[in-house]
Amino acid sequence: MKPAEAPPPVDRAAWAARFGWLLGGLGGTVAGFVSTWVLETKLLPGRVADPAAAAMRASSVLVGAMFFAGALAGHGFGARGGASRYRLLASAAGVAVAVALWAVLVLAR
Repeated sequence: MKPAEAPPPVDRAAWAARFGWLLGGLGGTVAGFVSTWVLETKLLPGRVADPAAAAMRASSVLVGAMFFAGALAGHGFGARGGASRYRLLASAAGVAVAVALWAVLVLAR
């Protein structure tokens, strides 16, 4: 019988960058939706005939760009901090997933 081998060590710096990417992408997506809402309700009324349609067209670029910017910023934040930010980002990613699932359950009712 062979002795059990120890599992390979976890690369905490790489996982910190991955969790940062996830959180940054989620934050960017939320920021994109919020900025689209501000555009539709605060900036465009009175300036265009149909603010909802104009905001909808803008959101196709705005949400994607904000997601991309957030994901890159989060990845950089996690990669720069390395292993020291692993636990913080992993906890935040777990909370974000739990909140997102809760929101889906609430909205699906």
